[in-house]
Amino acid sequence: RKIMQELDNNMQLTNHAMTREDWDVVAKTALLIAEHPEPPFSEKLRILAFFGRNISQLKQFDSQTHQAAKNLATAAQTADRQNVISSFSTLEQSCANCHQAFKNTFVKHFYQP
Repeated sequence: RKIMQELDNNMQLTNHAMTREDWDVVAKTALLIAEHPEPPFSEKLRILAFFGRNISQLKQFDSQTHQAAKNLATAAQTADRQNVISSFSTLEQSCANCHQAFKNTFVKHFYQP
């Protein structure tokens, strides 16, 4: 949960930096999103067990998100506003796709009695 909260904070920071056209912050924060930490090994095992047959779909979403964040960082480094906006939109959609597929069942399984 801590990792997801950090990702959310970084998405918000990226969005705010975009409105200020602070491309250095956008690039740095996008890389933090792309290279976010993994959960501790024991927690990762529990998560993998939960996803079971859906693990390939989870990995696909994760890969898309990492690539979208890297693309955003590259766009920010060139200060190409339109490409930054497009890349951020792709990143948001990647996150939303994973959340739509898994968030409710994941939260219910791990965080609700």
